Amino acid sequence: MRYDGAHKRQHLLIEKLSPFVEWLPVCPEVDIGLGVPRPPIQVEVSAGKRSLVMPSTGENLTEKMNEYARERSSQDDMAELRGYIFKSRSPSCAIDSAPELDEAAPTGLATPQRSRGPGFFTAEMMRRHPELPIAEETALSTPASISAFVEKVCAFDRLANFFSRERSLGQMVMFTSQSRLQLQTHGESATREIDGLLSGSGGIDPEHLIPDFMSLYLKAFDEPATKPGHLRAIGRFLLDARGRVSDRDLELIEASVRRFRDDGEELAPLRNALSSIAEELELPHHIHSTYLEPYRIEIELAAAV
Repeated sequence: MRYDGAHKRQHLLIEKLSPFVEWLPVCPEVDIGLGVPRPPIQVEVSAGKRSLVMPSTGENLTEKMNEYARERSSQDDMAELRGYIFKSRSPSCAIDSAPELDEAAPTGLATPQRSRGPGFFTAEMMRRHPELPIAEETALSTPASISAFVEKVCAFDRLANFFSRERSLGQMVMFTSQSRLQLQTHGESATREIDGLLSGSGGIDPEHLIPDFMSLYLKAFDEPATKPGHLRAIGRFLLDARGRVSDRDLELIEASVRRFRDDGEELAPLRNALSSIAEELELPHHIHSTYLEPYRIEIELAAAV
């Protein structure tokens, strides 16, 4: 809902995600007592200090919004979030696109050096929940972009669930092994960095590794998975299963790989076949692999890309 009572409903986003997620609507501007419709508010910069102002009345809403943001972002339901979609250009809810009007600039113009910044509520959310997957709605305008965001949301959910149960170094190594194929679809640097973190952690309390582990793990999902990445992951699986897969199964898998690579066939049947082989052969690093056992939402949205 916009300040003027209109809306910018994102139909594709809602259509794709609503069957799988629980939405938690938040409007900081309404929550601090601004009605609908209401006069617009904006971010103003003076001597390097940002303020949230309602130009029509001159009211400074900075402290009210900051107090609200500190309180709201610390509530229990926020700790349960797995992703957050913010409103672009909003003075309260943009990630990096809120216009900033500098008093030193000509009236009505943003300075080139500080033309955009975060909304006040978003800034506090990012400070308090630095690893939470976030995006502005304008960045989620295609099936591919939605699928990539959802994959990171699911990765964050797996991490959160994992660390709610396990905190040992050995379990982090096992979690990395189960995630290795999926991470490789996004590139090879993430697994190298995580392996380096864990292998060089001798004598360090595992609790102290968790922030860096989470950061490195989630950073892998900043770039979308690619077809070469999928082929690399599948190749790694086949290398691990070398000598144990029957000639007939290997022939069927290689045919599926060619159809995926050359004809654009969906990935799901191939992943199902690899998952069955992992269970049948009891391949230790691939049973319960996040790549071979994706969440249903990941399967459904990937099929639409």
